[in-house]
Amino acid sequence: MQESGLEIKCAYNAESYSIPVKALHLHQLQGQDPFDFAFVCVKSYDTKWAAMCCRNYLKKDGAFVSFQNGINEYALAETVGAENCLGCAILIAAACFEPGIVERYDTRESPFHFGE
Repeated sequence: MQESGLEIKCAYNAESYSIPVKALHLHQLQGQDPFDFAFVCVKSYDTKWAAMCCRNYLKKDGAFVSFQNGINEYALAETVGAENCLGCAILIAAACFEPGIVERYDTRESPFHFGE
């Protein structure tokens, strides 16, 4: 992803999008400006660990967004405080078979729904 960005292929209409990204490993966060949002996209058993690792790199008024389909917001709130959490339900059919390339199969116009 550092070299080629993130590519999204839409199987339902054959469109493709390429987006440059700045992907960082945890050890590369030192010295970075604080982030507005931290997206938590890990297995459930790693939720608290991921939040603890990232909380010092988030702005004071920033938020952790759980991309875990509504099943870990309470664990996240216990770790970083409910006032710093934003839930997200994901209604999407997609797969990632190789790094940096995502294939999307559904036709929803708005597959993400955010809320407290």
